[in-house]
Amino acid sequence: MVDLSLVEGLKQALEKKESLRSAMASFVNAGYDPKEVESAARIVHSAQAQRPVAMNTEPTKPVQNHQKNFVLPTEKSRTLIQNNSDQKNQNLQKNNFQQEVSNYEGKSKKTKIIILIAMMIILLVALVGVFMFKTELMRFINNLF
Repeated sequence: MVDLSLVEGLKQALEKKESLRSAMASFVNAGYDPKEVESAARIVHSAQAQRPVAMNTEPTKPVQNHQKNFVLPTEKSRTLIQNNSDQKNQNLQKNNFQQEVSNYEGKSKKTKIIILIAMMIILLVALVGVFMFKTELMRFINNLF
């Protein structure tokens, strides 16, 4: 089952004159499953193919002629396009990991680990102190009440 929000998002991107391929890449980069995005793109593409081309009564424009001459891709060209988009997505992901933001996150993880270890040592010392001085602590607590 295809997520309807993906289909609607792809339709909106196409209405804003964005290419289907770049809209798909945007959704994949946003964390959506690539297979679901591809299924939604197929639905949007088939809906576009079934929709009438001439939407307004103005004289024909070059864009409309381009849409009329559109040829559906063959299976071989689909696999080539998919392989190219997969390579581009992999390159984008590699580039994203090389940003300095990832180095900053690594430093904060080290800081968090050091703080947690310090807190564990403090709690361990407190626990040992309670066991060592339990009689004195009991007397102190009884004298308070």
